[in-house]
Amino acid sequence: MEAKDFLKFQTQRKVIGLSKSFLMVLEDLIDEGYVIPADKFARLRKRTLDQGNDASREIGAIIDELNITF
Repeated sequence: MEAKDFLKFQTQRKVIGLSKSFLMVLEDLIDEGYVIPADKFARLRKRTLDQGNDASREIGAIIDELNITF
């Protein structure tokens, strides 16, 4: 695996993990008794996933511009 591909894979993996942790926080709030209506939860879930995907794409584009050699 080339260095750029490795870097892109690892950063994408970490962004996905961060997005999942934000979703777990929302679920924890619900478990603790906070009332989050289903439509609001769906909107927050979508926003979280969209922001994670946007971040992954933007980081990937930056990595593509780098000249990485080992």
